[in-house]
Amino acid sequence: MNKMTPNLFILGSSKCGSTSLHEILGQHPDIHACSNKEPTFFNWPFQITQNPIEYFHLFDSAKKYRLDSSTAYLINPMTPRVLYSLFPEARCIVSLRNPKARAHSLYQNMRRYGWEEIATFREALKAESSRYSSIEFWQTCSWDFWQFLYCRSSMYDEQLNRYLSLFRRDQLFVITLAELSQEPLRTTQRILEFLDVDPEVAQKFDFSIRHRNSEYEGYDEESNRIMDVAFQGLTERTERMIGAPLDWSL
Repeated sequence: MNKMTPNLFILGSSKCGSTSLHEILGQHPDIHACSNKEPTFFNWPFQITQNPIEYFHLFDSAKKYRLDSSTAYLINPMTPRVLYSLFPEARCIVSLRNPKARAHSLYQNMRRYGWEEIATFREALKAESSRYSSIEFWQTCSWDFWQFLYCRSSMYDEQLNRYLSLFRRDQLFVITLAELSQEPLRTTQRILEFLDVDPEVAQKFDFSIRHRNSEYEGYDEESNRIMDVAFQGLTERTERMIGAPLDWSL
């Protein structure tokens, strides 16, 4: 019988290969990847899919897993408790990358689509504290509020802790963009083993990595210093939290 609820989530982070991972996993015969990759239904107040009937119809499938890949779920601090209350046995996948590269890539993406008005990465980083504390900015920004906070939205340890305080450790699997890009087959097979589905079928998958745009112009030294302070010890804390080393080379 078809079910209409998600039970597998790619939580994020944005600009860390989630689109590629969604399409890769959707090739498995036991995984239904919803056609709208990021419905963000549980990301109040910013939702791409707002109608609950429309949302749950995205998961009308008899397959073992029904996948929602809304990367906003990792950033929004209110989402973990909602997901746990509704889907306590769900499996969750998180893809990360070097936090500096991720913050800069997110800024470039926001500029590319016209959501970010600040013309330089440096000034956007400087504006982050005032944005974070501004109710007016939260109410009037042109896109998801958390996506304008380039450093705060890259605090992987805080984000993972919110999920690990609710879900069992064996429900959460963490990879990096570097691992997916450099060893796509093996990384995918590791995920499939985590999901208890056949990993061998991945040998026939198309591993074309989408959205690997060039990183545009680099960021300046002042931006680098701001991120040095913001991200001090972050990767080490993240690795300790999940109990494994990660590849931060991309």
